[in-house]
Amino acid sequence: MPTVGKVVAAICFAAAAFYVSLLVQDMYAEERPFHNIAWINACLGVIVGWRVAGSKAGTGWNAAIGYWLTTTTALFVVCLFANSFGEMIRQSMRMQYDGPIEGIVDIASIMWKYGQEIATQEVLGSALVGGLIAALATEFFGRRFP
Repeated sequence: MPTVGKVVAAICFAAAAFYVSLLVQDMYAEERPFHNIAWINACLGVIVGWRVAGSKAGTGWNAAIGYWLTTTTALFVVCLFANSFGEMIRQSMRMQYDGPIEGIVDIASIMWKYGQEIATQEVLGSALVGGLIAALATEFFGRRFP
């Protein structure tokens, strides 16, 4: 059932994911342009924000810190997985895998590679600060409009 807390969580975490994705997109601008990465990650931010943070909205400020870390980590991992899956599909279209299992297993190594490349202070700091602002806004509106 939609609540104000869930809507605010979806919007705020989508905005945080969009901003962090733009930072990552700028990192890879010379190598390979990512098309629609920011919009895809924003859609994932809507889903993760709604399901994880939105369901906990209004439970208290201490709980907000907990679901801030949970939602930010979950969103980071989900976006990393989705983009690694897309890269695996792109590589499989170039016939770089001998079979489907090899492609599926390669998702983990692509995730590891991308995770190491984007683990900069700017990206991680922006993700944490954006997630904190989103969680505090979610808690504020979740308590104000139960």
